[in-house]
Amino acid sequence: MMREAEENKEADTKRKEEIELKNKAESYLNSIEDSLKENGDKMDAKQKEETEKLRDEIKTALDNNDIETLKTKISQLEQAAAYAQQAYNQQNQQTNANNSQDSTQQNQDKKDDDVIDADFTDKN
Repeated sequence: MMREAEENKEADTKRKEEIELKNKAESYLNSIEDSLKENGDKMDAKQKEETEKLRDEIKTALDNNDIETLKTKISQLEQAAAYAQQAYNQQNQQTNANNSQDSTQQNQDKKDDDVIDADFTDKN
């Protein structure tokens, strides 16, 4: 029994990697579907088209049990996600900087608004 386990170890490891890859691909497909449903109208048309194309290619690779294509497409998807995250972070930084400038300007305006011009006379 031990000998049989050793003989099948390589095949078992390969099968395990394939299953993990398929699970990862299915998880990404669910994330893509959710993103398209929630943010599809906010996405750039080109970006949305590329995302849908990549989604369809991953689905096809899963259906055909094409492990090599799955590896390639998942790698592309991860790179695209990293790029999108970087763009999102830059946009947030710009928004935060603009909000900070607006807040500073509003605070300065409030300081100016607190000034009351009046004549003062002492009654003694």
